[in-house]
Parts: sequence; C-alpha cells; structure tokens
Amino acid sequence: MLITIKDWEKIKKEHNHMTREELALGITRRLRSLIRPLDSLCRIAENQYAVIAHFTHIDYCTTGSYRRIHDGINLKSFKTLSGYISMNAASSVCTVDDQSESPNVTDIELHCQSQVQHAINTGTIVISRWKKEASASYS
Repeated sequence: MLITIKDWEKIKKEHNHMTREELALGITRRLRSLIRPLDSLCRIAENQYAVIAHFTHIDYCTTGSYRRIHDGINLKSFKTLSGYISMNAASSVCTVDDQSESPNVTDIELHCQSQVQHAINTGTIVISRWKKEASASYS
C-alpha cells in the first residue's frame, strides 16, 4: 500500500519545519497503530508511506482490508503545537499473488506510483494486481 499525503505542498507553505516533523511523526505513530503486527511500514518520501502486508490468500486483500488505514489518516486530524491539522491522503495498493513471478521492490513502487493520480482523482483506494508485463512499461 502506498499512502500519499495529497496536500503536503500546502502544509509546507503554511507550517514551519518543526510542525511538519511533528506531523510526520504523528502520521507514523498512527499508521503503526493501524497496521497489523507483522506488517511493515516505512516512509519512502517526504509525503509518502509504504505498508507491506502479507495475506494468506490474494482474495483477502481487498479495499476493506485497507479502509481502516486510509480512513485513519483522512478522518482524524493530528494535534501539533500549531494546533490541529487535517490530512488528505490518497492510497494505492499493488497486490502480488503466489502465481506470479515475484517483482522487485522498484517494480512494486512504480506500479503503485502509477496508480496514485487515479486515487487522488477518485478519492478512493485503488487496488491493482501486479503483472510481469506491467513492469516492462516502466523501464
């Protein structure tokens, strides 16, 4: 799952470095509380976070599986020394089943990045399955 904070540029203009760092820490803490214990979380860019999750079967990887995480960022504001600040995030998910050849991390990230604009435009969680031929178009 790739979570992109849509209004980060606006936040950068309106708030100082300390407030932005406080927000980033708040987002990280909230995401850690929302993901499962064996899921992994990392900040991959100033305004992006990645969640790596394992499901026992690909059919369990649905929009509902990620709704709690997505809503946890979008529906509750973050308390900072500058006051409460609301976030607006877009989420894209790339699923990989055990029938496919395993992609490398770059392939998955590029696939999710290609879906971010659609997630921003629709305001939904975009889920797509990774296919080997899809990665070839990013080269």
